[in-house]
Amino acid sequence: MSAATRQKYSLYLLGASESEIRGSKLPSNSQILKVFFYYIHVHVNLKQTIRKVSTAAVEAAIPFWEWARNPISAKKHLITNVEKLHEKWKTLKKTRN
Repeated sequence: MSAATRQKYSLYLLGASESEIRGSKLPSNSQILKVFFYYIHVHVNLKQTIRKVSTAAVEAAIPFWEWARNPISAKKHLITNVEKLHEKWKTLKKTRN
């Protein structure tokens, strides 16, 4: 029974979603997607758009980039990159079988 429950919340190729980015390294694409999906699943009642959720995921990653003193492009470009990652993940999910 517990395996069925875990499968319900497990994401294809990513595992479980995370509420925040942890660690001292720069966040990977999978960490950003995990935070993205956390905001989608937690805020289901608020009917969040993909744009708002990707903005929240980018805002969670920006402190890590600033801490590493990496140059950050415009926020709107970062948001579109997260949306592209989400589209890529959806196409991979469609062709998993």
